[in-house]
Amino acid sequence: MDILKVLFWILLVWTSITLLVRVYWYKKEKYGYASWFFEWLLTCVSCAGVYVVAYNTPLLNQLFWWVAFFAVLTTTLYRVRSKRFREQMAQLKNSQILFVKLLMGLFTLPIAGILLLNATNFTGVWNT
Repeated sequence: MDILKVLFWILLVWTSITLLVRVYWYKKEKYGYASWFFEWLLTCVSCAGVYVVAYNTPLLNQLFWWVAFFAVLTTTLYRVRSKRFREQMAQLKNSQILFVKLLMGLFTLPIAGILLLNATNFTGVWNT
């Protein structure tokens, strides 16, 4: 379980840094999208889900974590299939596209996996 605690802290730092960068861009250039806010909010929820598994502390309820799990999957699929994403990928070389997709997978798969562990009560946190 110690690796999950490390993952929680990495995710918390990553979430904080991305929020600060996006707030900076918005303040400096009034550049931002509503989807950024919801993406950040979903990351915060995911961070809380990792906390539940890492520290074995029930937070909210099990149904909420099922919703969070499916929200992560849905938004990831939506992002990959969006027109804007395809346009951005068209500007890259094949190796760069692979790198971007690899980074997306390295970020999303552990989060989705831990949310699934949380929702299915694999760790037994909901039995207490």
